[in-house]
Amino acid sequence: MKTNPLSSKTIRVVMFAAALTMSISSAFAQVKIGTAPTVIGANSNLEVEANNNKKIIADKVSGTLKVENKPSSPVTDSLVTRDANGELHQMSPSRLITQQKVPTMVFSGIMTASYVIPVLTTNNAPGQQIPLVPRPGFTTGWDATARVFTIQKDGYYQIEAGLSCAGTGAGGGTNQVTRIWISNFYSGLPGGPFVYGTAPISTSYGDTQSLVWSGAFSAGTTVNLNGYTVPLGNGPATTGNCVIGYLNITKLD
Repeated sequence: MKTNPLSSKTIRVVMFAAALTMSISSAFAQVKIGTAPTVIGANSNLEVEANNNKKIIADKVSGTLKVENKPSSPVTDSLVTRDANGELHQMSPSRLITQQKVPTMVFSGIMTASYVIPVLTTNNAPGQQIPLVPRPGFTTGWDATARVFTIQKDGYYQIEAGLSCAGTGAGGGTNQVTRIWISNFYSGLPGGPFVYGTAPISTSYGDTQSLVWSGAFSAGTTVNLNGYTVPLGNGPATTGNCVIGYLNITKLD
């Protein structure tokens, strides 16, 4: 039987194409891009190597992605989350905290020097607002001149405050009063004290008062630590000398 030369040639072309395809498939089972392109890890399907030799690696066994070089600055760091479809998304730590409803302290300030609180003449007078120094990282929202903290976001907050003072006159005539003063009530009514403590003080003894209040407040609401004295019994009242004071505000939701 005479062989058809066209058929033989066709067969050889098909065999060559098949072999070439297998060769290409084998050669590209692992792919390396960037620095040292011919050197790739045994378990890598894909490697992208930078000039500093840090790599992004797609593992062919586990199907995971490894990033060797990570951001070093906590200011720009972000988290990576995976949705139900396997897509990766960046999320800032603050956004994660909000979603998880993690309590976050938004202000913390303390007295760093003694302060004399006045005898009451009118509510929330400037002299009643205790001067505080924000702890590092808590300066946002604090007005050192007005001595108030402004809430930056709507939410549910817990406010803690304390004041420790002694009297400047004889006993039996003066009460110390400590208040958390908030500029807005829930319904938008004028500001006022949500909670307060009171106790007698004199040159012979003092009092330490701690207060806690929680509530839903809108952005723009102001909060301050308020202190003053009032007559006790027949009075007259004298001023108080305070040596310890603090205000902590935590966003709960």
